[in-house]
Amino acid sequence: MRHKKIVATLAGLCLVTSLVIGYAVAQDRGAPGRPGPAVGGPGAYGQPGGPSPRSPAMPGGRGAPGMYPGGPGMPGMQRGVPQVVQQMSAVLHLIERMRDASFDPEVAGIMAVSGLKDDVRRNPKHVTADLEKQLAKTKTLGLRNAIRMTLKDIYKRIGEDEKVLDHLRAMLAENDKALQEEDREDDEDND
Repeated sequence: MRHKKIVATLAGLCLVTSLVIGYAVAQDRGAPGRPGPAVGGPGAYGQPGGPSPRSPAMPGGRGAPGMYPGGPGMPGMQRGVPQVVQQMSAVLHLIERMRDASFDPEVAGIMAVSGLKDDVRRNPKHVTADLEKQLAKTKTLGLRNAIRMTLKDIYKRIGEDEKVLDHLRAMLAENDKALQEEDREDDEDND
C-alpha cells in the first residue's frame, strides 16, 4: 500500500513539473532588440509609477497579442505565480486528499455518511430511515458519531426536536462510556 502512495505522488509531481516546464517554455521572452516582459520593482510594468497596463506598447497591454499575460497583480497572475501552476497545485492537493481519504477507513466512512445525505435528492424521511438502519449496523464509535450528527441535523431541519434530543443524549452516553473505558485501560496499564 505504501508503494502505491509513493507511485501516485511521483506521478502527480511529474504531471505538475511537465505543466510548469511547458508553461515556462511557452512564455514570450521578447524579440531581439525588443525588451521582454517587464517584471519587478518601482516603475516596472504593473507597478506604481510604471506604464499603464492598457498601453498597447507594453507587453500584455491591449494591442500586444501573444505577449506576457500580465505582471504581478494583473489578470492571469497572482503574486507572481502563474494561474495554471496554482490550478495544478490545487488539483494535486485534491488528489492527495482523495488518496488519503481512500486509504483511511474512518474518513471514507464519514464521506459515505455525508453521501447518503447529500449525493442524491431524497425525501428527508427516506434519508433518516436509511441512516437509522446504518446506525443499527455500525459498531465503530467515530462512524456512529458521524451518523448521529447527520441525523440530528436532518431531524432539526424537519422540526422533530425530540429525535434531535434523543440522538444527542445517545451520542453523549456512548462517548462517555468509551472515555471511561479508555481511562480504565490507562489505569490498568499504569498499575
